[in-house]
Amino acid sequence: MADLDPFPLDDNVAVWRYSQLWKLLSALQTQKLYLALLDELRIKADPYEASVPASTHNDQVPIFAGNSAMQQFFGSCEAAAPCAPSDRRGEDGWTRVARLRRGLLRCTHVSCWRWGEESEAMWRLYCPGEDGVAIRTTFARLRDSVNDPHTCVSEVKYFDYKTGRFPRHTHDWDPAFHKRIAFKHEQEVRVLRHDVADWRAVSEDEAFRLSAGYELQWDPVAVIDEIIVHPQSAPAYCDTVKRAVAGVAPALADKVKRSELVTEPVRY
Repeated sequence: MADLDPFPLDDNVAVWRYSQLWKLLSALQTQKLYLALLDELRIKADPYEASVPASTHNDQVPIFAGNSAMQQFFGSCEAAAPCAPSDRRGEDGWTRVARLRRGLLRCTHVSCWRWGEESEAMWRLYCPGEDGVAIRTTFARLRDSVNDPHTCVSEVKYFDYKTGRFPRHTHDWDPAFHKRIAFKHEQEVRVLRHDVADWRAVSEDEAFRLSAGYELQWDPVAVIDEIIVHPQSAPAYCDTVKRAVAGVAPALADKVKRSELVTEPVRY
């Protein structure tokens, strides 16, 4: 769904995925990219996942009148979801909107990356010990590695949820590409999978929830430019990572490097 990515980056921008070594080895061995359910991220990391700011909430008062405001904020929502207000006796427009938003959390999976330079903060957040690696690629390679028709890859936009306002939604999943400005340091790029058929199911049955994870078919050898080893790890750990990578993906063994954050400073 590259043509549906709401916030694409320049093709050559570097993007990074920080993780524990075993997660990388699993991806190399299975040739699958793990995506987490948005609802899991809401519970464990950010309760505002896929929500809207107060101003957008207030703007949606016209929905109660049943006019075209629904399409302004939810794009193809009317056509995609079989749950118009008349489908449920006594359900008003706002109740419907809230039900659809809750459903988005329970049927959408994401993989979180970071664009830009190597980040010491990301090492601390995602690899707090010394057992960690980072995949480096480009935005174009990551985007082009995803062939699933229900998946897109885009930058996340940050703004003040107290005073900010969403632009008009283009796609049903756009709220999942917005976060509070307090998370701006993440510079996040998301691989997002959203199947309208799943959305129909969860919007109609609030007890229905997809699995906590989804494995997307993926070719890491074609995607990865470098595998960077944790800057705080022992020097010998880099050799250990090389041997482990060579065992499951020999073509990537020479791409294992220790982080440049370990270089010595110029003396005072």
